[in-house]
Amino acid sequence: MLYTIHIHPALSTLRGRITWRGWEMLSDTLVIDEAIRLEKLTADEETVILETGRKEGSKRIYSLQKAREYTLEYSASLEGKAGERDFLFMDTSSPLLPGIQTRGEQEIVLLLPQSYSALSSLKRESLSREDGLKRYRFAGEGEWHLALARYFEIPFLSGKVLLLEDTTAVIALRALEEGADLVSERMGGVGSVRTDIAAVPDTMSGSHTLGGVFVEKRAFTEMESLPLLLERFFDVPWVLQSPEEEKGFLETQMKEYLVSETLKRVLSTSQFAALGMKEKTLFSETREFLGADAFDKLLQLIIKKTGSHSLSKADLIREFDELSWKPGTGDFLRERLQAESGE
Repeated sequence: MLYTIHIHPALSTLRGRITWRGWEMLSDTLVIDEAIRLEKLTADEETVILETGRKEGSKRIYSLQKAREYTLEYSASLEGKAGERDFLFMDTSSPLLPGIQTRGEQEIVLLLPQSYSALSSLKRESLSREDGLKRYRFAGEGEWHLALARYFEIPFLSGKVLLLEDTTAVIALRALEEGADLVSERMGGVGSVRTDIAAVPDTMSGSHTLGGVFVEKRAFTEMESLPLLLERFFDVPWVLQSPEEEKGFLETQMKEYLVSETLKRVLSTSQFAALGMKEKTLFSETREFLGADAFDKLLQLIIKKTGSHSLSKADLIREFDELSWKPGTGDFLRERLQAESGE
């Protein structure tokens, strides 16, 4: 499925063109919000005239005839759609997109004025400039979202930080750099957190995606929200994953460890204490028990070994106990896990 979306200056108007194949469709239903002005719909290059359709709230629902390929062209006014000045957020349920359920790869070609930037949850395949416009191409599978704004771009590692406000965000940027260094030093080649990062309004919830990290804007300017920035940053797929019944226990422990260790590099003792965070975490105490080098190497081995598979608390104890040279490792970790779990 291919989306071509052209945003006009000052986020005033959107023009879209969507192309998809019949075999990609999970349903013959087409949903059009009243915010959309449908300009043309073709099925196998034949113009389709839609029936009145069933109305539900602000939407009309239509049934499409069977065809090998469809193309839909439309436009929409963006006045009043931005939750922030010069900011727009879109996802597959947005009223600014026709509702079409499909499977397979999703591709977005986004055309923006040069003064705007965008980040999508899908991987960015290319960015070029032509005729006074930025041309992004994103691709991937599943539901997606994207944010676009007149962002202030700050180079960061191999990517960029996109801010909604013109601020230096010195501490936030240093925290991100220290976080990336921490992963490089302690995880070796196991993981990477080098990626583009974009601020979104505080009324939204951020997320870490294949395409980049979306973070609430307060995390770049407020000291008390600095842990939130790092939590989003470290919410990566290569960390240890707990089975469903343990409700993300290990993911939480790993993020606590990485966030805490990063903040200790950036903040003074009093600043760190003011955040009300744990002085020691499960993994930082285990690192002290085993020794820094030994713990780092063992953790890398365990992450590589488990890959995308889940790891229970019992599995974690067994892995460390079998790989560690130090007697009592299993007992130490078992006691700490029981303390963290409140058992």
